[in-house]
Amino acid sequence: MQDREHTFTIALHPKALQPDLYGPHANLKRASDLASLYTMFGSTIPEPINMTFVIDDNPAVMLPFSQKDRMNELADLGECGSPLQMECDHSKLMINSP
Repeated sequence: MQDREHTFTIALHPKALQPDLYGPHANLKRASDLASLYTMFGSTIPEPINMTFVIDDNPAVMLPFSQKDRMNELADLGECGSPLQMECDHSKLMINSP
């Protein structure tokens, strides 16, 4: 799959601070954004991992604005949380947040 035309691959290596990016679309912003996300924990993996993404696939999460705002607040504080742990007013508009 790594050699398919519409892909990029992120390779994580134990104790490496930065993942490797390669493939026909490794120069996409989506690829570099995902790679930078993995820098937060990639050095803790016990063995190498290759993750190949097809550029035609778009992950998305549906959240009410209030939950998205709270997730951003927690991230700014260096904390994490789950939308499942939050109370939600489902009458508010939802957004599609990649």
